[in-house]
Amino acid sequence: MGRKRVNVREKASASAAKQWKAKEKTSTECGPNDILPNSFSLAIHHQGEFRSSPSKEYVGGRVDYIDNCNAEKWSLQVLDECAVRLGYPKDARFGWYGRIPGMPLETGLYFCMCDWDCDLLVNTLPLNRVAEVYLQVGTDDNPVRFQTQKTEYVDMPEGHKTSAKQDTKDKETSEMDSDIAILEEVDFNDMDNRRKNVADDNSNEVATNSHENFDSKSPNLQQEEDNKRDNAGKEAQMATDNDIQADETDVQADNNVQANDDMQADDKFDDPDYTGQVEEDVLFDEALKIGQQFGVHKGAPEVGPSTSKDRRKKRASREGEAVDEVNICDEPDMVNVEDMQSEYETDCSRELKSESESEDEDGRKRNKKPKFSVFNEKTEMRSPRFKVGQRFSSVVIFRLAVRIQAIMEGRDVQFIKNDTYRVRVKCRGCEWQIFGSKMQGENTFQIKTLSKEHTCGRVFHNRNMTSKLATRLFVDEVRKTPSMTVQELMTRVTEELNVDFSLKQGYRTMKKVRDIIEGSHEKQYALLEDFCGELRRANPGSTVFVETDEDEDGIVRFKRLYMCLEPLKRGFLKGCRHWIGLDGCFLKDTYGGQLLTAVGMDGDNKMFPLALSVVIVENYDNWSWFLGLLVQDLEISDSSNWCVMTDKQKGLVQAVRDKMPQAEHRCCVQHLYTNFKQIHRGLALKERLWKCAKASYVTHWKVEMEQLGQESAAAHSWLDEKDPKTWCRAHFRCGLDCDILVNNMCESFNAVILKARSLPIISMLQTIYLYLLKRMERNREAMSKHEGLLCPAIFEILEKAKQEQCMCIASYAGTMKYQISCPFGEQYIVDMAAKTCSCRKWQLRGIPCGHAVAAINRRHEAPEKHVSNTYLKITT
Repeated sequence: MGRKRVNVREKASASAAKQWKAKEKTSTECGPNDILPNSFSLAIHHQGEFRSSPSKEYVGGRVDYIDNCNAEKWSLQVLDECAVRLGYPKDARFGWYGRIPGMPLETGLYFCMCDWDCDLLVNTLPLNRVAEVYLQVGTDDNPVRFQTQKTEYVDMPEGHKTSAKQDTKDKETSEMDSDIAILEEVDFNDMDNRRKNVADDNSNEVATNSHENFDSKSPNLQQEEDNKRDNAGKEAQMATDNDIQADETDVQADNNVQANDDMQADDKFDDPDYTGQVEEDVLFDEALKIGQQFGVHKGAPEVGPSTSKDRRKKRASREGEAVDEVNICDEPDMVNVEDMQSEYETDCSRELKSESESEDEDGRKRNKKPKFSVFNEKTEMRSPRFKVGQRFSSVVIFRLAVRIQAIMEGRDVQFIKNDTYRVRVKCRGCEWQIFGSKMQGENTFQIKTLSKEHTCGRVFHNRNMTSKLATRLFVDEVRKTPSMTVQELMTRVTEELNVDFSLKQGYRTMKKVRDIIEGSHEKQYALLEDFCGELRRANPGSTVFVETDEDEDGIVRFKRLYMCLEPLKRGFLKGCRHWIGLDGCFLKDTYGGQLLTAVGMDGDNKMFPLALSVVIVENYDNWSWFLGLLVQDLEISDSSNWCVMTDKQKGLVQAVRDKMPQAEHRCCVQHLYTNFKQIHRGLALKERLWKCAKASYVTHWKVEMEQLGQESAAAHSWLDEKDPKTWCRAHFRCGLDCDILVNNMCESFNAVILKARSLPIISMLQTIYLYLLKRMERNREAMSKHEGLLCPAIFEILEKAKQEQCMCIASYAGTMKYQISCPFGEQYIVDMAAKTCSCRKWQLRGIPCGHAVAAINRRHEAPEKHVSNTYLKITT
């Protein structure tokens, strides 16, 4: 404890004084300007940061030079003006660091808090007259934490009660902790207050604070500034001698009190849980050399250290307790926290303890615990590295880190002792082990013993690799990539951890990850009504509600849900044809169910999602309920000019007849062929079936049916039983601008939401909702960039009809009618007034066929003007 605090500035002043004094002796031509020149250059390091590993250095940033700086008028205010010249705002907070020439950053860096520090910068100018400073900038809204050097310790002269370090202990201590933080944080506001106190203080005392201590008997700063051009070297040398004499007197007066405090502090450090990592005093060696020059640290007594086991037994016998041998490891390859703590518990270690001392607000000294490294869960969990004395926030984090390290290194470890207070882990293949326990009086877990290295080989089937652990490690990656599949997750686990991971573990991990990210399925059903209310609030005019049932026990259970958003409803009525496709698909979540969808067709022959419903089962009751709500939303009073396409779902055909009795009901030909091929197989029959369905007029349809009968009478009979109004174009109604034969619109929508159907109900609805928003915006942008009167898909169909008209000859037949002759003998009649063609394609689609284009070309008109308004880029 008997050591004197020597500040870096004081040491630098003494060193600088010796340099200038030596220059006066060796050079006869030197004048006052050589000692304190009137001008010098300033090298400003800024826009970078300090780093402490492996040695203190300034990383990044830039260096700007300012020449012709006046040494007589140098102050902190001038430094701040230099920062403004570099482009920083005047209202910013500036923090300056000076550097003593010839010294590294660890020992030569000091924080400029007053004009005296600026004088030190001028007094220690190197021969090239370039002073180096480091700048950090902050604001009131975004304060920056500045750093200043710790105080250095130098042993007292002979005669004072103190103890010396052994050289061997110095070496061991430096190896244990080579990365010493030299800098401590200082706040801007605190810095400004100190500057104001220094400016208002006209006394000879130097301002002190909790981070830097200046001797109260330093020379008068104003007097030093007035005489620095002539007496800089003598004043610095005299100040140093006076400081040492004054401090020796203070130490002798307080020696007895400090000795009692040392004994009490030494007893406190005997607790095995009150251990700390030895901190090497980076400034100690440099200060020791300076102290020896002034006669300090001569003949200090040496005290040999004792072993940790002897001290534990002695303490236990003194307290009447049994000695706990659990944390004492006698193996040569094992490191024990008690052995590391011995540096602090011997009498010789009192010098190290004094480095951890600080002063309270009342000026009383208190001892700090030696600091061990703290495990950072966020940055170190993927590649844990253990040290004796390392601390963890909880035993759960410690267990997880041990398992992850075992998996990463391919070691098969087992937990021998595993409770909330102690955990001992051993390797099954070698003698490696690690032991940790809860620290006394703290909710902190600490490593007490640790083997150095494994001696066994790597294993690939690790019993510590569980789905729970994989969930903990990869939940963030799945959150960033919501579309990740189980196979992709398994590949990621195998590549990163190099361990076997089964398919069952992959599915379990994905389920647990989904539950963490999206919440459980049961909880989402409980929040479903709130979600529907939020949709109604965000989209006024939308129809979104949930129906529930109450069972015999009074428990409310989900029954069905309906959602039709107002923007989709408005867009369908203004820009889409009177065609609705209905389909249902299964949900793949925990509770299952069916998703019923209604899809329209826009002017570009693309799907337009309209409404959806979630039901428990697909039956007539649910389809009738869904169609009834849809008819109300679309305000369909007369369904004669509407077309509905469906598959053969249960109850759907009857529900359409009940809710839209006058509408044309079509069936998907693809589903019709699926049933057809189960009995009648072969490509020839498949082609005949599709030709019958694509025939656009009755005569052509009869011809195709006869050819089908020639191929297979059974197939002809099977197909003849089906109502042709539901599957053949020749029997479709005209004027609906739609000749579609398949329900691909609904199938496409079900394929898009395939992954969403495996999510919990709220997550599924939210995913579908976001998809609809993005789709509408994408289509809107695409149409705004398209140039032309018609939509892109319709333009291509019309261009194909223009190519077909080249083979047709149009002859005028009067009253705006034309006879079209084709090369194979077919004859068709086109009525330009009624916009019809005997092939019925123009009436079915609303787009001129090749025959109609030939007649239009004969009239020297543009075919685009004869296209239905449904296909125009801009609809009214």
